[in-house]
Amino acid sequence: MPEKNFKFWLDGESFAFVEFVTTNGKVTRFVVRLIHIVDGKPVDVLRYDTAHGKPHRDLLKRNGELLEKEWFEDTDLDAALTMAIKEIKVQYDQRIKDFFRQGLPGNFHQD
Repeated sequence: MPEKNFKFWLDGESFAFVEFVTTNGKVTRFVVRLIHIVDGKPVDVLRYDTAHGKPHRDLLKRNGELLEKEWFEDTDLDAALTMAIKEIKVQYDQRIKDFFRQGLPGNFHQD
């Protein structure tokens, strides 16, 4: 089960970390994290992973708690991994803006 990981910078304060495992050329588990540097420390903004056996996206609160979970139950793991990387590359700036607006009227619902 080869494990691979890499990171790529999106701008001077934001990067993605990708880690995945394959078996016979197929992804069997993964995690993709959008990370933003806040006060010199890396903070997770969102995470795609397979921690519960199915691909999903976790939007995170500034304190690290879960804000919202979206499941991709009908998406195979190879496609979900590709989707996660693409979304982060395309939407990272908006996701970071949303992350910092949490709790303001008209933005994200709170648990």
